Amino acid sequence: EVAPPASDLPPVGSDEEVPVANADGSYTEAGLNGNITTSFYLDGRPRHMLSRLHREDGPAQIGVDADGERREWWYENGVHHREDGPAYIRTCPDGSGTESYYKRGTMYREDGPAYIARHADGSTTEEYYDDRGCPHREGGPAAVVTHPDGKRTLYWYYHGRQLSSNRFLRALQNN
Repeated sequence: EVAPPASDLPPVGSDEEVPVANADGSYTEAGLNGNITTSFYLDGRPRHMLSRLHREDGPAQIGVDADGERREWWYENGVHHREDGPAYIRTCPDGSGTESYYKRGTMYREDGPAYIARHADGSTTEEYYDDRGCPHREGGPAAVVTHPDGKRTLYWYYHGRQLSSNRFLRALQNN
């Protein structure tokens, strides 16, 4: 296929290449695959080199796929962040999904797992991270996989280093 002559293309800076804001100030884009993404920006303008995703009263970006999968990204000044809940949420039609907690761009949560996954087979995964984004938990295993039959697989981490449960206890005692 041959590209149209330059004279048939909209001039740079024309209204045809600038997305139009929705009534709430967001911008909605539809992908060729049927996915729809709505975004909120700090400076109110999309696709600008200095634009940063930002929203104070909800997710800064919401995506819905043609198959019904929904994703929410919470940003503050262009950085993954949310004070009162997960900063990333993925929900699938089959009931599976994930939640990730972020503080100022780092996957981290003080009072629980920073990553939670519910799988279609009924299994779950919970992962704990320190304030540097490394797998870590002092009060127990840093990752717990609960299988559909109720059995659990435990993974012990100390500031990003995977350890056996015995070595983990020794590391705590020496700290």
